Formats: sequence, C-alpha cells, structure tokens
Amino acid sequence: MANDVPAGLGAVSIGGLLSGAPMKASAIAPLGQAVNSVAARIGSGTPRICQAWPRSGSSAGSEAHYFAYNEAASTKLAEWRIPDTRDATAVDCYVYGKSTGGTGTVKFTSVIDGSNTGDISLDATAKLHGPYSLSIDTSGGYETVRLYADATGGQVFVDSVLVVVPEQTSPLGTGDVGAGMTAIDAGEIAEGESLSADLGRAMRSTLVAARTVPHVYLQWSSLKGLIEPVPAESEAGHMRQIPHSWPVLRLPDAGRDGVDLTVYARLKGRNGTTHFRLLAGVDALPGYVATCQIQVAHAAAEAWYTSTIRVPPLRALKKLGAGFADVRSARLVVWPCIDAAPQMARYYGLTDAERTTCSVLSVSVWGV
Repeated sequence: MANDVPAGLGAVSIGGLLSGAPMKASAIAPLGQAVNSVAARIGSGTPRICQAWPRSGSSAGSEAHYFAYNEAASTKLAEWRIPDTRDATAVDCYVYGKSTGGTGTVKFTSVIDGSNTGDISLDATAKLHGPYSLSIDTSGGYETVRLYADATGGQVFVDSVLVVVPEQTSPLGTGDVGAGMTAIDAGEIAEGESLSADLGRAMRSTLVAARTVPHVYLQWSSLKGLIEPVPAESEAGHMRQIPHSWPVLRLPDAGRDGVDLTVYARLKGRNGTTHFRLLAGVDALPGYVATCQIQVAHAAAEAWYTSTIRVPPLRALKKLGAGFADVRSARLVVWPCIDAAPQMARYYGLTDAERTTCSVLSVSVWGV
C-alpha cells in the first residue's frame, strides 16, 4: 500500500550507491522507508508530559502520599504547556492513582482546543489508567493541558501522569503529513521506475523538517492538595525552597553554536518585585553557564510567562581539555529562596542573582 510505515528498516548499500554502476530504485528503497518511519514516529519517542509526585515511607506498600485532594468539586490540580509536535491534533493521556472512600475521578483538559477526556474513574487501589485521547490545538506553537479532580465523598491521590503524541499508522497521507514532511509512495521507488530529482528533494526536505520537531526537556507542575505544610509558604503546592534539578541530554552537533530552549513558567508574584530564574550548568563544571530570568511584579496574579535559555554546545566544552570530552548532559536548575537564602543555599554559594523569589507553579522547557 502507498505511503506505508515500515515495521523495520533495511540497510542501504553504500558500496552499491558509490560503485559507479547505474543507480537502481531498489538500492535506495530503504531511504524511502526511513523517511516514512521518521514522518510517522518523530516526536512520539519522548513524552510531551511525564511527571511523578513523591510518597513517603520506608517499605514497599506502606508509603504515604504527600498529595491528596478531598473536595467534592472538579478543581484544577496541575497544569503544563506542550509544544506543537508535527501538527498533531490529539495526544494520549495516562494517569496512575487511586480514590478512597468515594467515587473520585480525574480528567485532562486542553485550554486552547477546549476539549477534555471525560471523567476517569479511579479505583480504590492505585493503578494505571489510559490511554485517553485528548484533542489539542497547537497552531499557536503550544497547547495548555490541565489535570482536574473531583473527590466526591472521599479522597483522590495522583501518583503520576504521562501525555504522549501517538505514532501515525499506515497509510500516511499525501502531501504534508505534519511539520512539512512528505511521505514517500513505495511506487515511486519501485524496480524499473526512473528516479527523479523531486523524489530526492522530498526525502531531503522531510529529514530536514524532522530536525525541527521539538524535544521536551523539562515538565514540572505543582499539585493542589499538598498534605505536608510547606515552611515559610502559605500557598501549599508551590515549588518548595530546595534545589530542583533536571538533566538535559546533549548530543554532539557541529552545526550549531548552542541550543536555544523555549521556557514557559506559570508564576505568581509575592511582596515586592520578584524573579524566576532557570539556571543551566554542565555536569563537568561547577556553577552555572547560563541564566533565564523573568521578572514578576509585586503580588502579580498567577500567569504564564515565556523566555529562552541557551545550552552551550558540546564542542566548546571539549576544548577545555581532559575530563570534558565525555560530557553528554547539561542540567537545568530552579532554586526557590523566597525569603532569605536558607543555610543550604548559602553553603553552596547561591547568589541573589541566581535564586528564584516568586512562587513557581509550573515549568515547561523544550527545544530542537
């Protein structure tokens, strides 16, 4: 069937292509398969949202939840932003959790598209629920996804959530099948058919377009219903005053001077002018090499803000000498110090220009 997505990929004979013999369509058929595989799967291999919340306890099965929701009304628990992923119009949503003492439910909603998954009933024992399809609209570059809960008569406990873009299946459409990619018809590279320049351009442009599909590096949201009191904070569920660090895989890329990451943060102002600061470091160097700073006005209401941060290229680190050649990751750090910098922050040398002083409710970071 035309525009099929292959289950596996064959190998291209480089010797056959470079031997000087007339090029056969069958020799490059695996390239067409690779193009279709990329068009169908790019962006589906990494989650758009993946977050788990902690439990406390010393043995399996006895852990206590830090988070519990017990109101008999549908209320927002968490919120994230996800990037446009090859023009996908729906995502698959999963939730792991339970409901005790009542008929608790959760649901995912998309703010821009205005859709929802419908109520998801949770069992009395924690288990995985999903997938549930959620329509999205990322025509503006992103969609905002929310998690709601209704704990009628009991309590809802949420352990983790996962949101992914499903793979496309055979046959792919004709023309643009997402993000400017074009599927290759098997008939175009069949034995005996002449090879055209248009086919070569379509293959190349599709693989180039695939490079622009974003990878999600960081997704974090507060969760309404924090049981444990947060010292020095009256708003339970905001990011606590300890360092929050996420690894960011960095692969060699000689064609770029760095990677610009898009940053979205859901923030709330406090007394005076406050700041959100996302710090970037590398695993072989002390301190930080880049900072994203967002100013939040005095007592500003909850809102989303956006900025960018640049992660340095690996080749720049390798030039520093022995010990840096194996660097494969960077780290992103948010360190809330809402009041005076706590003792741990002072011990590690956190400066006023590096600490976050506003309330942080969500952070989403992605890039190509």
